Amino acid sequence: MKKLLLGCVVASSLAIPNLAFAANSSESIETSTDNEATIPAYMAPGTVIKFNEQEESVVLREGDKKASLPQSRLYEDESDLPVIKPGMTVVYDALGAPIVVVPESRESINVEMKEINPVQEIPRAAKTESGKVSWYDIWAESNTASGEKADDGAAHKTIAFKTSVSVKSNDNSKTTTVRILDRGPYVKGRILDMSKQTFGKLHPISKGVFNGTISWNG
Repeated sequence: MKKLLLGCVVASSLAIPNLAFAANSSESIETSTDNEATIPAYMAPGTVIKFNEQEESVVLREGDKKASLPQSRLYEDESDLPVIKPGMTVVYDALGAPIVVVPESRESINVEMKEINPVQEIPRAAKTESGKVSWYDIWAESNTASGEKADDGAAHKTIAFKTSVSVKSNDNSKTTTVRILDRGPYVKGRILDMSKQTFGKLHPISKGVFNGTISWNG
């Protein structure tokens, strides 16, 4: 009987660290899982929301609910939507796609170490990406994911902050340059969200979205 009890104690002590490890591992996951709530995949264009310490959303600005957006079907079943975090702000672009502004203490200090000099000339693009490009109001909220705002700002999910990116419209061959200052968009087929100011250099704001190619020295 003593041997049996001793075996149970040993088995229990081995199981506890494994449970603790599993709990710690789940906390580091930033993308969508079955047990974690993600940000809304779609809201009225121009909407700005913020999540409080209880991870409840607070609407800071109402969007244009009358906008006609047939593209909204693209927002269903997006598995890469960010998990909700306290203090997170989300700005929704011209087509209702989310641009994420994380709390400054969580990201901006680390990403500053990876910056590319914004005045550095790009002699030849090393990487390219093609897809849908839209615009959003970069001045809608008090901050961005990088901590900076500018008329030439843009949002991309992975390109390093302050990287200069060339944007070409495949619809009319016009080009312009932006700098990555935000994170997003999280929509299937969308590769970039430009500021309203730079989008206007390529197409009328009313167009909302165009087929484009971006290039940068990565």
